Amino acid sequence: RTGNSMRRRLAWFDRSGKEVGTLGTPDENDLNNPEISPDGRRVAVSRIVQGNTDVWLVEAARGVFTRFSFDAAAEICPIWSVDGSQIAFSSNRKSVYDLYQKASNGAGSEESLLESSQAKYPLAWSRDSRFLLYAQMDPKTNRDLWVLPLFGERKPFPFVNTSFVEANGQFSPDGRLVAYISNESSRYEVYVQPFPSGSGRYQISWHGGNWPRWRRDGKELFYFTIAATPDTAARQRE
Repeated sequence: RTGNSMRRRLAWFDRSGKEVGTLGTPDENDLNNPEISPDGRRVAVSRIVQGNTDVWLVEAARGVFTRFSFDAAAEICPIWSVDGSQIAFSSNRKSVYDLYQKASNGAGSEESLLESSQAKYPLAWSRDSRFLLYAQMDPKTNRDLWVLPLFGERKPFPFVNTSFVEANGQFSPDGRLVAYISNESSRYEVYVQPFPSGSGRYQISWHGGNWPRWRRDGKELFYFTIAATPDTAARQRE
């Protein structure tokens, strides 16, 4: 830590949890929310530079940072579209965090995806690019998972909204399942639930879990857990 800034760096780990490489040098600008592009060439992150929070892109080969968003408000939580052509993110430029997207090459203007009175944070695009999964803050039900159709009337609908916290959702590669976390058992655990029906969910972790991520072929689900081991941190899909 330097002053009020936290030094962080991007690193690669193997299945056993061993660090096998780094990307760039330690960064003093509160680097957060890293998301790798589909082609693996860039990483989208949020950083606080000169007091302003923006989305930045990092070249995987050289570790060079390039600023992506330029509004005076905060831009956070970037995620890539399936083909890598777009980046969705949240911005509070209208007092509450709304959803926006912009071409990943930086060309053109930003597009507003969804504005409402509640804070929203993008989580994942479905493989067919038809749906955007996002977290929404609700004063009555806490953090919930919602879905924004990117076609037709684009009317959002809830996927999981209870009195507990539901967060960090991820579509499976085939788009038929959503992995997410919930604290309904008094601690965060990873669950999987069919999409779009939402019926017949099942629990993946049993000793705490967070930040689920699917393997590209959908046959395994990785997540963080306390005292993670290869057996507990990666569960195979039957």
